[in-house]
Amino acid sequence: MDVGGNSWVEVLRATKRGEGPVAGASGTSGEATVSETDAHLEIVLPDDEDDEGGVPDRRERSQILLVEDDARFAELVERILADGAPEFEILHAPRITAALARLARHPIRLILTDLNLPDSTGAGTVRHLNRAAPNVPLVVLSGNSDLEVTLECIRDGAEEFVVKRALDAPGLIRLIRITLERRHRLALHWAAEYDDPITGVKGPAALEAVGRQLLKLADRTGIPISVLSLQSKVREGPVVGEGQRIIEVAAILRSTLRRCDVIARVEPTELAVILVGDRPGSHLATDRLAGVLVPVAGGQLQMGIASYDRHHPESIQLLLARARNALRPVEA
Repeated sequence: MDVGGNSWVEVLRATKRGEGPVAGASGTSGEATVSETDAHLEIVLPDDEDDEGGVPDRRERSQILLVEDDARFAELVERILADGAPEFEILHAPRITAALARLARHPIRLILTDLNLPDSTGAGTVRHLNRAAPNVPLVVLSGNSDLEVTLECIRDGAEEFVVKRALDAPGLIRLIRITLERRHRLALHWAAEYDDPITGVKGPAALEAVGRQLLKLADRTGIPISVLSLQSKVREGPVVGEGQRIIEVAAILRSTLRRCDVIARVEPTELAVILVGDRPGSHLATDRLAGVLVPVAGGQLQMGIASYDRHHPESIQLLLARARNALRPVEA
């Protein structure tokens, strides 16, 4: 991991000593300040003070995954958020393998990652993380300011690319909040769409509305209901052709499934299907779909399914979450 200077380390040492703002830095007590030394920005954290507002309950805090092999930098980021944004909780992973395990077990809302890790380097790190969590916004914090590397990371799914030495404490907090707000607004806009004009299938709002009625029907009559997730995963390189792939997959679903089944596009690269009447564990629908999808899969489609149990009711969203957890490659 390269920070392009030792400013982060020096600031962390000063913080641990409780020295507060460095000489020459402006700002009042309780505010993070910034000073310039040798052309590098140094973050100066405020002295520890009692927060009258208190720290949010851990269950209410949004989890941010920090993928960083430098323990000192990771500790500094944790302190910045603990002091200036206690609504966030940092989960630290020093390697890509540990990060993938965290993503599988925790509801991560944002990923902050360095590029050069013990088991992954460069834009490949972005591809690994984006493939594991395509719907989680990702921000690169790197010591590398090369334009080509920046563009490659953005093409491979990073929402932001920030050089570490150019970022201060307020800037880091602002970056996190803006990225999450941008994704939240996008999700709200997407969820409000009843029909998807790109693929010709339903949108998330329709899936939710029709799904509620079908689950009520299942509760009354016992008719089998399952939810299927079908995701297009990018293995490497820029996200090229994914829009066309999802259009092709949607067309195949429309021509293969029955009229009573509900098809919806719930994410840019994910389709969800409510299957009506297929008995749990029969695999008829998934086997039928796998057979017709293999020609367009290209090794980059994954499918998972979850069945509704009226004795243990749950929502369409929970069924979809279970289907996502059961994703497997579409193979012949």
